[in-house]
Amino acid sequence: MIARLMLAAGFAALLAGCGSPSAQFYQLHALAPAGASSPDERSLLVGPVTVPAAHDRPQLVIDAGDSRLTLLEQQRWAGTVQRNLAEALAGNLRSELGLSRVYVFPVVGMPEPDRQLLLDLQAIDNRPGRSVHLAGTWTVVARGKTVAAGPVDVEQPVSGSGYPALITAQEQALLTISRQIAAAIRAASPNMPRQP
Repeated sequence: MIARLMLAAGFAALLAGCGSPSAQFYQLHALAPAGASSPDERSLLVGPVTVPAAHDRPQLVIDAGDSRLTLLEQQRWAGTVQRNLAEALAGNLRSELGLSRVYVFPVVGMPEPDRQLLLDLQAIDNRPGRSVHLAGTWTVVARGKTVAAGPVDVEQPVSGSGYPALITAQEQALLTISRQIAAAIRAASPNMPRQP
């Protein structure tokens, strides 16, 4: 009986040791340094953000070459990839434009915003140790009318190995996109001061 108990305990310990590794979760952050406050009191709603269907999932998706994509089961987004992209953009634009009223879609009960940024990413190429490429279009609308629009086509080198370096490159690519959008919003709003 004791031998059986010892055998069962050893088997249980073996199974515990063979368990799959715990998942790592990633979140995108804004990189733009805070700028001076702007007198522009209008609101900006960031989103919705759309992504290619292959990337609309909890796992990090990487370009494995030869038109193949790999889903990394143990490398996952904290929240949705769309929400991560929108929050990083909102944080960057809040700093770049000096705005205090920047929100992330969806906002329950929010009145129609003064401006809304729509981002449609048609390509996301994550190449660990090499580069991140984001391509698509963005549009800023005000009261149903387009006030600014432009393409997204940013390739950001990845500095270092590992998935955290890939996430950092995504954040840097989003900063570049945010600065392009901020410049267009300023051009469409002559009374908005340029941030230092």
